[in-house]
Amino acid sequence: MKNGNVILVAIDNSASAFKVTDYAIKIANALHKSLYFIHVINESTPKIQRNQQDSVEGPTIQSLSEFYLKECTKIAINNDVDHAFHSIIYGVTKRKLVAMSNTKNVAFTIIGATGYDDLYHNRIGHIAQYVSSWSKSTVTIVRLSLIHISEPTRLRCIA
Repeated sequence: MKNGNVILVAIDNSASAFKVTDYAIKIANALHKSLYFIHVINESTPKIQRNQQDSVEGPTIQSLSEFYLKECTKIAINNDVDHAFHSIIYGVTKRKLVAMSNTKNVAFTIIGATGYDDLYHNRIGHIAQYVSSWSKSTVTIVRLSLIHISEPTRLRCIA
C-alpha cells in the first residue's frame, strides 16, 4: 500500500453507496486514514426529462450526487473518522477515477462492484475492473454480499 493518508471512495447514486461507506469507515478507522468521497458525473449522461404532467421538475443528477456525498461524509464523521470530505468531478468516470487514484496522497481506492453512476445508465461495476487495472495503487472492489463481514481483511484486494 502506498504511504498516502487518504482513502478514495467512489460513490454512486444508489443505496449501495451507504454500504460501501460503512466498509470504508471500518478501514479508515483501523488505519487512521481520511476518507475522500467522490462522484464522477459523465457530462454526456442524459439528464432527467421533465414530466409534462408534473409541475415539479425531478432532481438533477448533480443535486442527487450532492445528497449522497453529503450523507456519506456525515456518516463518516459521525463514526469517528478523523477527516472526511467530498467532491463532484466531471468527466469520463473510469478515467477520472484512475487519475484520482493515482494522485500522490491517495493510499488506496474503494469502489463498489455494482451500482449506478447516475439514475439509470453507466453501471459502476464495469468501471471497477478498468480502475483496478490502470490504478498504480491498491483498489478494493467491495461486493455487497461481503459488506456484512466484520473482518475487512477477508475482502479481496485487487492491486
